[in-house]
Amino acid sequence: RLRSLQKLTSGSNEQYPAGLLLVPGPDGRHNKGSLTMLKFLFSGSIGHDLVQGVLSESLDALEEAIVLVQETSVSIVYTREAKNILKPWVEACPMLVEYLPLEEEEGDIDLLQARKCVNFKRMVLEALPAGTGVGIPIPLGYDGVLDVESWSIMQSFALDDIYMSTGFFTSRYNVIDVTEFMDPRWIIPRP
Repeated sequence: RLRSLQKLTSGSNEQYPAGLLLVPGPDGRHNKGSLTMLKFLFSGSIGHDLVQGVLSESLDALEEAIVLVQETSVSIVYTREAKNILKPWVEACPMLVEYLPLEEEEGDIDLLQARKCVNFKRMVLEALPAGTGVGIPIPLGYDGVLDVESWSIMQSFALDDIYMSTGFFTSRYNVIDVTEFMDPRWIIPRP
């Protein structure tokens, strides 16, 4: 399942995004495309189960995760709770870069959210050079890729006092809508 998502990315071919950014929960305004991809990746859902807009109760913690899939690696911002839920997958993933909050931050929602903003920005900056393509499933009803700037996590990316000054996400990266390149029933790249 991971390999089928990685086939949508390339670090050397500019026709493909360098990474797929999946932001399923409130940080991505409940992006259904991201949620669908995470259901496929972590629970193996296919067909009707895949397109239902909710995670199974056991995977609820993934609503707060942010995942960056690249050609040869996966980076993930998540909590220890989500890591424990995904333990079998985490142990089997060949190249995983994890961004976790400190234990004391997990008990305070404000500290946890602040750490998530820092970790998101670090993850993106460490994994993707400026100017590269980033694939994001853009929801129906958006006027274009620039609308992702309305997501709270993208707004935090632009803040100068978080990690380092970078400017807006869509100014630094070429955002590509990957929705059209996927079959939503199977999440397999179309030929």
